[in-house]
Amino acid sequence: MIMNKETFVSIMSKHKIEDSLAISEAYQAVKEALETGRQIRTSCETRLLKQICKIAKDIQGGRIAFDTPFLLYKDKLKKKNRKDPGIHLSLFVEHIAMYAFLLEDKLAGWAHVKAIGNDVMVIPTNGYRKFKRMAGIASDIMGNCIYSDIQYDYQTGQFVAVADITDRDFFTRHGIDCHFRAPDSRKAVFTGKLKKQKIKFDLSINQKEIFSGFEIDRSKGEEGKPISQILRDSIIRFYARLNQQPLP
Repeated sequence: MIMNKETFVSIMSKHKIEDSLAISEAYQAVKEALETGRQIRTSCETRLLKQICKIAKDIQGGRIAFDTPFLLYKDKLKKKNRKDPGIHLSLFVEHIAMYAFLLEDKLAGWAHVKAIGNDVMVIPTNGYRKFKRMAGIASDIMGNCIYSDIQYDYQTGQFVAVADITDRDFFTRHGIDCHFRAPDSRKAVFTGKLKKQKIKFDLSINQKEIFSGFEIDRSKGEEGKPISQILRDSIIRFYARLNQQPLP
C-alpha cells in the first residue's frame, strides 16, 4: 500500500524539509519505486505458479525424471529464476503451503508432497511406479510384436489394435502367466481412443485385462501416418522419456 501524499509531506516536515518541489519529486520517486516493486512481485508470483504447473505436466509427460525424490525449489525452480532470486525465494517461502498443495493436486496419486523447512519435498508413490511398469509392458509389446488386425474409426478416433507378441521371454520379464499352447496365448489387444494430443487405451493379453484407462502423450509429427505406427511410436517414445533415454 502506498501512503498518501499528505502523510508523506508531514513526515518530510518533521525532518525540516520544506521545499515543496523536492518533496513532490521525492514522493513521486517513492511511489514509482513501490509500484515497480509490486509489479515485480506480481510477475515473480505468476512465474512461480506457471513453472510449478509445468513441472507437474512434464512429470506426467515423462519429460522430467521422477524415480527419486526431489526438492521443488532447490532442484527445479532455483535454476529457472536466476533473475530476482531473492524475490522468488521469499515468495516461494511465503506461499509454500499453497505451492505444496497445488503440486500434490496436479500429481494426485503419483506423489507425496510435503513442506520441509523452506522447501517442498516431492516423493514418487507406488501409483507412479505402477504407471511406469504399465508403460514398460506396453512399450515392450510394441517393440516385440507383429500386428494381426487394426480397426480404426476416423470420425471418433476409436481403435482396436491386435498384436501377436513374438518374444517368449516377454512374459517372464513382466511376470505375466502364459500357456503357450493355448489359442491366442500371445495375443495382445489395445483398445482405446486416439485424441489430438493424447492416446488413451486399455490392454489385455490372452483375453486377460492387464490395465485400463492408460493415457499418454501422442508423439508429435505423426499426422497422416497409419494408426499402427502412431500407436507404436507414441508408446515406445513415451516410455523412453520416462526413463530419460534417447528417443528412438
